[in-house]
Amino acid sequence: MRTPTLTRRSALAGLTLPLFGGPARAQSPQTLEYVLGYPPGSAADAVGRMVADAMAKALDRAIVVTNKPGAGTTIAAQYVATARTPMLFNADFATLAAMPHLLARIPYDPDKDLAPISMLARVPLMLAVAPSAPARNLSEFVAWSRSTPGGVSYGSSGPGSPHHLAGELVKDLIGANMVHVPYRGGGPLLNDMVGGQIKAGMVDLASAKAFIAAGKIRGIAIASLQRAQALPDVATFHEQGFANFESSAWQAVVASPATPADLRVSFHAALHAALANPALKQRLESLGVETLPTTPEQMTSYTRAERARWGEIIRKHNIRID
Repeated sequence: MRTPTLTRRSALAGLTLPLFGGPARAQSPQTLEYVLGYPPGSAADAVGRMVADAMAKALDRAIVVTNKPGAGTTIAAQYVATARTPMLFNADFATLAAMPHLLARIPYDPDKDLAPISMLARVPLMLAVAPSAPARNLSEFVAWSRSTPGGVSYGSSGPGSPHHLAGELVKDLIGANMVHVPYRGGGPLLNDMVGGQIKAGMVDLASAKAFIAAGKIRGIAIASLQRAQALPDVATFHEQGFANFESSAWQAVVASPATPADLRVSFHAALHAALANPALKQRLESLGVETLPTTPEQMTSYTRAERARWGEIIRKHNIRID
């Protein structure tokens, strides 16, 4: 199954990047609030702060970053959806695609309460195993899973995460016998894979790259149509007989409904200028993160298609987090 298409030129997760930028400035009428649904110091928080810093320069305007972590970004989404002032929000896969299906009720409407600005970035997901696992490709993985009593346990960064949902889709797609084990984040999962406490996991390219390059875990298949420049030795699902299969963790930028149309246009231009910055672009892409700026209309089409795609998987496997 192929993900809704966005090319690098026409359009666009847990990332491990150092923070940079100065301290938050006191808010004023000219200060723009940039909301993140992740805790300070997290990988996704780092990406958001990098983008906010670059946008502040493009807008020639102070931007203060506000962290509203918790509940799969729904706390942050509600904060922005009910705001009475212009502000920006780093929405993601959870906010716009998964949470509307994972929760019986969410405190915002992803189509009406969050104004699309642009997709921001995506990073492909991959199936990986511990070095001691008896599998080096998908065929060997499937054979191993079917011969293991009770199936092979695979970890993800948490229930309802893109990693978890992709794992369930992969299980259906390749016919493997796999049992989900949720972790509280990708870091603990990768550490347990290195230690052999769990033999398989759905991980993302950005966080797993260094582990695979060092031989601490082994990439089995990456869910992109082409091999990643960051890990050219890891074959794609597409190459291994599962045509057009793609899956990624992604982020997008939205505005509060109180943001006037002319400001949304300015924010869109500033975000695209930030993503075109060679230093920022190179820093992200060297880690396997693809920047794919879009129009608001392209973003809406993509996120709605993703919501429909993953809604099917959530319903089929009866995945709930409430």
